[in-house]
Amino acid sequence: MPLPSNSDRDPRSQRVRSAGKHRTLGDAPAIGPVPRMQPGSSPRRRRRHGGRDPKRAAYAGLHRLLGLLLIGLSLSLGGLLLWVAGGQKSAHALAEAVKSVIGRSAPDTLWSDAPSPRDIENQVRALFDAETPGDLARLTHDGAISTDEMPLHLASLEERWGEVSSVIHLGPLESLVNRAEGVLVDFASGTRRLAVYRRSPDGIWKIDFDAFAGHCEPPWSELSSGMADEGLVRVSLVRDYYFNNLYANDSEWACYGMTPVDREIRHYGYVRRGSPQHRTLEAVLKARETPDTSPPAAHPLPHRFMLRVRHEDKAERRQWEISRVLADDWSLAPSPLDEMLVPATPPKASAPPSP
Repeated sequence: MPLPSNSDRDPRSQRVRSAGKHRTLGDAPAIGPVPRMQPGSSPRRRRRHGGRDPKRAAYAGLHRLLGLLLIGLSLSLGGLLLWVAGGQKSAHALAEAVKSVIGRSAPDTLWSDAPSPRDIENQVRALFDAETPGDLARLTHDGAISTDEMPLHLASLEERWGEVSSVIHLGPLESLVNRAEGVLVDFASGTRRLAVYRRSPDGIWKIDFDAFAGHCEPPWSELSSGMADEGLVRVSLVRDYYFNNLYANDSEWACYGMTPVDREIRHYGYVRRGSPQHRTLEAVLKARETPDTSPPAAHPLPHRFMLRVRHEDKAERRQWEISRVLADDWSLAPSPLDEMLVPATPPKASAPPSP
């Protein structure tokens, strides 16, 4: 985390500067710091009575020590409560913002039983020290990547980027479909990768290895080369404006830039305006916008999504139609997000009672 600037520090810890020699009407005199007068005391000079009473001084020192201990305990407890409340407030705010966009309540994914930050960090560190598939099975959720394949993947990461240098707990991730904690994994080369520590529907907290690996089915190499025309992908997504070929009509199509994990080449995803997929993407993006991004930033931050995409014959190789919005993060949810937020078949209105 960035160190606080001087302006963020407690002003009481900074030296009081003199106001200067020249004063104007109404300015306070530049006399420097002075001790505060006690209630009931007079401004007359107190008389000194020799040295201080050692017994009284000892009691005063003990009281100060107890006071500092109580203050420290209060700050620690208050910080913990603010951290928990902050994460829950963030999740509430996202759900309420989505509801304001689509007129439908978002699913409740408030976390309340997450392990401590230190336990989460230790679990992620243990991932790189695991020696057997059984060790990995205890640390990770079941997914597309088997525990037999995980060691090869972890070894390839360390070959490319060096050993893990630090593991830092980031806090709860904003998601409408999963309860998850984010963990930043730093490698010796300076490369960073996000690990997702999430809660399963039956209440088990483990690492989502598919999310950590940025797994796609089939791999992006096959999708981009034309060997496959449909797949499940994990991407970082932003709004974009690349309209041509099949998707030239910007009144019919919405465009989004999609960058796969560990790749720099941007692909383009398209959805029909007003479709469940369009409404879902816009609901999440608008819900995550903050007042300080208006007017829109020149380079908006991308957001993680899991999508199902397909390629049409007359489109460019980097143009894809988004057929499903599966999750607003890189962890697969029990139900697709677009189905949870915008049901394909709206509920039928109840028939009026017969007269």
